[in-house]
Amino acid sequence: MKIMREKLGKIFSLLIVILFVFGTTSVYAQSFTDVKDSHWASDYIEKMSKKGIITGYSDATFRPNGNVTKEAAVIMISRLFDLDDDTKKDLVEKYQAFLDDVNVASWAESGIAIALEKDIVTKSIVRDFYKNGSSLNARRDEVCVYLTRAMGLEDEAKEKVIVNLDFIDSDLMPISVRACVQVMVEKGVIAETNGKFNPKNSVTRAAMAKMLSVSYEYMEDNDVVVDNSDEEVEENPFEDQDTFNVEGKIKDTLPAQDELYMTVIDEDDEKTTCVVNSKTDITLDGDDVDLEDIVEGLDVEVELTEELEAVEVIATSVTAEYSGKIESISSGSPSKLEIEYEVEDEDGDTDTEEETFYIDEDCDIELDNENSHISKLDKGDIVEIDVKNNKIVEIKAESKNRNIDGELKDIKFDPKPIIVIEDEDENTYEFEVDDHADIERNNDDVEITDLRVGDELDIEVEYKVVEEIEAETVEKEDEGSIKSILISEEPKLTIKNEDDDIETYYISNDVDIELGRRTSTLYDLRLGYYVELEIESSEIVKIDAIERQTNDDRSGVVKYINRDAEVISIKVPRENETIRIDVTDDTNFIDTDGDKTRFRTLDEGDEVLVIGTSDGGIYTAKTIIITQRY
Repeated sequence: MKIMREKLGKIFSLLIVILFVFGTTSVYAQSFTDVKDSHWASDYIEKMSKKGIITGYSDATFRPNGNVTKEAAVIMISRLFDLDDDTKKDLVEKYQAFLDDVNVASWAESGIAIALEKDIVTKSIVRDFYKNGSSLNARRDEVCVYLTRAMGLEDEAKEKVIVNLDFIDSDLMPISVRACVQVMVEKGVIAETNGKFNPKNSVTRAAMAKMLSVSYEYMEDNDVVVDNSDEEVEENPFEDQDTFNVEGKIKDTLPAQDELYMTVIDEDDEKTTCVVNSKTDITLDGDDVDLEDIVEGLDVEVELTEELEAVEVIATSVTAEYSGKIESISSGSPSKLEIEYEVEDEDGDTDTEEETFYIDEDCDIELDNENSHISKLDKGDIVEIDVKNNKIVEIKAESKNRNIDGELKDIKFDPKPIIVIEDEDENTYEFEVDDHADIERNNDDVEITDLRVGDELDIEVEYKVVEEIEAETVEKEDEGSIKSILISEEPKLTIKNEDDDIETYYISNDVDIELGRRTSTLYDLRLGYYVELEIESSEIVKIDAIERQTNDDRSGVVKYINRDAEVISIKVPRENETIRIDVTDDTNFIDTDGDKTRFRTLDEGDEVLVIGTSDGGIYTAKTIIITQRY
């Protein structure tokens, strides 16, 4: 019995060891059902999962092709820093007011707080995470910037005077972002390739795992400081000095070595010139900024010593919008743009003014509805610019001269002619047509009124006005029974074609009409006639009509019955019209159960399917099937 107890004890001990070993493995190495060992990112995903830097979903999936949100990207990057729980708690308390203001979820607070403390992101960037109430997807270029900061490589990126990237779309990124991308290439965080980088594309979870894994190894190998919680707080250098406050707008700035001379003008036009330096606490829109961010035009509240040294500068952005055309542009560092625009004076007269602005390195530039670069802009291009703190942050431009191919969708007169054209990408444009525009249609000189909807156009535009139009007709054919004829200044013909589609076409003034091989006119046509049409763009140029009955069927609801006159009317939902149906002694009536019935059993409100013929606009029923009783 004793021997048996000893054996059982050994077995029990062995089971405990087995459970401990395998149990521990299951805790620290999550296995994802949708990541096979052969997946290119399998090792990166496993490593980052073990470190707790990136996690999966409750259904045991990782979803490697899913996109990473801006919020999630920053939180993952913040996990590269090995901070203890007390430090995380202190950071959350430090930024709690801001986190509450932006509505950061409680589970994300520590990650966002760490990212703010480590200068990976600013408060304004975090605010942009939550546009429209939800976090947007992280872009490839911005993740490179965040990782550059987290890895302590921002100074290395700033020192890059020349940036050489093999990506063919690198010009779409500001120079500062390109520098960060190059650093990430050099450190192996992203792969170097001769293809596209696609900076605005979303980052997948698999790609994020790889970027985090390489970053983690770099930070470990290079002893990157991950915990600055013990750093000493610098004492206030102005603690024992008397100060006073000045409010107003920055009138002028003069940079000097390691300092800035700033002139502030208040509401009484009183000017105060002070010095701002490295000891000054500077914020712009609530974010800590540097000397170079203090520019002319900002609204400021300044705390000054008696020696006019700035203790604190609290600045608020000033924004403006301008519309005009580019007078000049320089793509140096920094780039500048001079815009010519019109303003209305007190007398209502229009004056032309010119103003020059620096272009922000992160400026979004769009030219002719496509993402572009400053080098693509030309003098004379039409622009709408958004200016923030005397820097252009967004440019929407249209080329002075444009060539557009597309389909003519409409011609309007307001009072001058305006054409509406749609290109192959379904972009729609409206342009005024110059009074002296050169217009050709099928290589013949024509007037604007000779163009037809559906024509294929090749247009030359200058300053949003069409100077030249080359139009080609689009030939096609259609056939069916006539549903309506409109005789007016612009006659139209409506048919129900072989596909049961209702189509309406304009009729050319020079239309060639044949009825039963006889030359005829529009007045000889009747409803129900079968026609074969030759069409140029949206205009009928030839009609071959056959004077015959056409089989047709109609479904609808009985609205009116006159048994004495042997006529009913039904409302046809698909055509949104009420039509007359003639009944004869030969008309068959079928009840809902499939049995024959009589005309007298039909009631208003019954749903029916009518099979019959149309001849000269008169529809005669062969069979009326009652599909549902009222």
